[in-house]
Amino acid sequence: AAGLKLTGAGSYTLNTTTNDVDTLATNTTNTIALTDTDGLAIGTVSGTNGVTTNNTLTLTAGAAVTQTQAISATDLLVTTKNASGAAIVLDDASNSVTSAEFHVRNAGDTAALDADIAFKESDGYTLKAIETLGAASNVTLDTTAGTVTDAGTITVSGLELLGGAAYTLDTAGNDIDTLAVNTSGSISVVDTNALLIGTVNNTTANSTGTTGITSGSNNVTLDTGTTLG
Repeated sequence: AAGLKLTGAGSYTLNTTTNDVDTLATNTTNTIALTDTDGLAIGTVSGTNGVTTNNTLTLTAGAAVTQTQAISATDLLVTTKNASGAAIVLDDASNSVTSAEFHVRNAGDTAALDADIAFKESDGYTLKAIETLGAASNVTLDTTAGTVTDAGTITVSGLELLGGAAYTLDTAGNDIDTLAVNTSGSISVVDTNALLIGTVNNTTANSTGTTGITSGSNNVTLDTGTTLG
């Protein structure tokens, strides 16, 4: 279908792997789970803009997941499954979630792959996990206010933190190769091994990239398993 609109109080579990939806829009009060065979966009369908649910939103796609309208949900789980890796770009600053989790996987869902992830959000959330592997895989988190905490591991090549929020990413198993920050909130990052303060250029989210760490007058705390460079 070109567009899929889901409304009402019922839950929706649409996980047939051959589903082919181009654009999703919802206004519900229950859980939504959708599997799509290729790319999926959060947009406008028949007068409904974006995704609104008072519950969990789970999206699994065979290609990139993007948006032109905002997501409002409690828990957000997005997974792409593609032989070459597929990006997740949810860059509407009006997104509002309680928790978020992102995975870039191969088509058989047996291993993590290389693709960029970008997520903008308005008021802080708990990051349950981020998984994308490869020398070119960058993750950008851009949060307007509040605090972003983690309750699971972050496994990325480059991590870029932006916005006005505080970031407390202190799960012991985090594995971040390069960190770059430009925020006006405090920063606390734990990494299991070596961590480089450098440049992260996520072209899906920020074409100019970010170099080094800027956090205004706020504290920066870094805890590494081996070296900090």
